[in-house]
This record gives sequence, structure tokens and C-alpha cells, in this order.
Amino acid sequence: MQGRLPNSKYVSRSVKLARQLPYVGRGATRDALALRRLGAALLTEAAFLLLIMCTVGFCLALCEASGRLGARATRRRIEAERRAVALLKQWLSPEQRAQYEHSGWFEVSGSHTGKRYRIRSGRQVNVDELSEHGGRVAVLCFLPEGLLPVGDVMLAQKIALETDEPAALKAAIRTLDAPGIPYLLPP
Repeated sequence: MQGRLPNSKYVSRSVKLARQLPYVGRGATRDALALRRLGAALLTEAAFLLLIMCTVGFCLALCEASGRLGARATRRRIEAERRAVALLKQWLSPEQRAQYEHSGWFEVSGSHTGKRYRIRSGRQVNVDELSEHGGRVAVLCFLPEGLLPVGDVMLAQKIALETDEPAALKAAIRTLDAPGIPYLLPP
């Protein structure tokens, strides 16, 4: 068994080159050219393994750094949401603030028609047009541009309906509130 290497299709290049070396016997020197080929193959494999190890190390460092950045961004988003809700509460009347703190929504009156609207917590499809009895007639979808915190979106919707209701309704997508699948109304 001495001098024989395992036969496998997964054997590395250096092992294959070592198989090609002549076996001369004990104490005999091997062919210098074959030894150089073997050394070059081993050096190539070592360099390749070093490259793989460096790549893996770099990827691990990058993942750790992005995790820290992700956590920092999450903290900033949470802080922005907290400040936006605080600003919204400052703009709400005492009755609206009580509704919002109890139910997560508040009602506003339109500036032009006097219709009542319920603004629910959310960025879009969160404005309900209400009937005289308080039932939902339609759902409106309009929001400011950009990825804003929920409190800022709700405040913008409140200000738009209370100060320029026709422009807000013109920009909104209106969906009837009916059993089954809702459908879009023409503007």
C-alpha cells in the first residue's frame, strides 16, 4: 500500500501530480521536474484556499457591518415614527386626540362639504368617507409623496381634508364600501 494514493474523482491536482512521480525506492531522489510540478500545484492550491478564506472573512465582516447599519436605521425609523405621532397629537383637537388614543383613528370634517371622514392609522387606503349615521360609505386613498412616517401621512391627510377638501378628493382614489369586491368610482 505504500506509495499508492486513493483513486477518486475528487482528488486534488497535487495528489494527481504526486501519482505521476516515479517510485524509485527507499532513499532515492525523485525526479526534479516532477517535484517542481508538485510544488507549483501545492502553491496554487494554498493560494486558492487563502483567497477563499479572505473572501469568507470579508463577507462575514460585511454582514456584521450591515447588521449594525440596519439596526441603526431601524432605530432612526422608530424615532421618526415616534416624533411624527407626537406632532400629529399636537395638531389634533382634544376630541380627535381621545379618539386616536382610544381607537387608533380620528374623524375630521371636510372644508367644503362638511362631510365627515375617519382617518385610520396607516399610510394608504386609510381614509373612510362616513355617512350622516357614521357608517362607512367609501374608502379614499391619497397620500403625500415620499416614504413618510405614518403620523406625518395622517397629519397631511387631516390638513388636506380640513383646508382643501376638493383638491384632496380630486387626488384620491375612491372605492365604494360594499359587500364583496369593492370597485373604483369615476372621479
